[in-house]
Amino acid sequence: MKSKNTTTFQMAIMFFFLIQSLFAIFGYKTFLNFSFKNTIFSLLLGTIMGLSLLHIYFFLFKKIDIKKIFKNKIIKIILVTLLSILISYCIYRFTSSIHYIYLNKSNLLLITFTLLFLFLYTFYLDSFILSRTLEILLYIFVFFIIIKGIGLIPYVDISYLLPITSNNYQNIIVSACLFAILTSSVLFLLYIFYNDELEKNKLKYYFTISYILSCLFILINYIFIIGILGNPLANIYVYPEVMILKNINFYHFIERVDYILAMEYLIAIYALLSILFHNIKKIMHSFHNTLINKYIYLLIIALFLISFLFNS
Repeated sequence: MKSKNTTTFQMAIMFFFLIQSLFAIFGYKTFLNFSFKNTIFSLLLGTIMGLSLLHIYFFLFKKIDIKKIFKNKIIKIILVTLLSILISYCIYRFTSSIHYIYLNKSNLLLITFTLLFLFLYTFYLDSFILSRTLEILLYIFVFFIIIKGIGLIPYVDISYLLPITSNNYQNIIVSACLFAILTSSVLFLLYIFYNDELEKNKLKYYFTISYILSCLFILINYIFIIGILGNPLANIYVYPEVMILKNINFYHFIERVDYILAMEYLIAIYALLSILFHNIKKIMHSFHNTLINKYIYLLIIALFLISFLFNS
């Protein structure tokens, strides 16, 4: 009989997806603009700093009783508010991505309400079922990455990648710190999946490997973006990570696979939103209020409606 708890391996998978989703949801262009011509070097430095922060978090988890902190009602209300704003913004970004890549002639309202039904279903999934679903999606995600890599390598121009730094050390440090803080701190979103069956000795090891691999994939994506488009052109496109996929063709007759491979980014965003929804569900249930538990779906609908405020 299979355990009805999230496994150590699945926790690492979710951590991997959360890091990937940061760049999928906010766009690779955002960090590209922020780090200027220091993107590659900032990512390398930021990964080292992020690993250090990750191990600091593990040390703090041993010293601090987080469960006791989260029992405070004021803390719960603050968390629900922050998560609600974040979810609404992510829904807006998810809708915009689908509209831009696939359905640019469709109404945003139609896309939003289609996603509403998807996440209403996801919201009521047990945590262990969501974990298994994301484990399956990982294999599809990795398959897309392999195909993308094979298709894009011939188009990379090494001269676009040089020099890897503009010698603006202040920008390098700031962008590296930002990368490290954001990518490592998403670990806190996985707290609700923590259970007694987790192999605690392996958890730190799995998370470390997951972090390194996720940062490596992000680095590879930036090498493709800068190496194919160059910094000036990459900063013009809204989604440079999607634009480079248009170059892929196999044997001169398998073309326009960009629509399929772009699903890589949508999978990551779906994972992020699913985990955020499960966080907010866990907090709401902890109030032990029958009325809240009965009509919690209204909050989900409200968050989707609020997402339209970000369009203005």
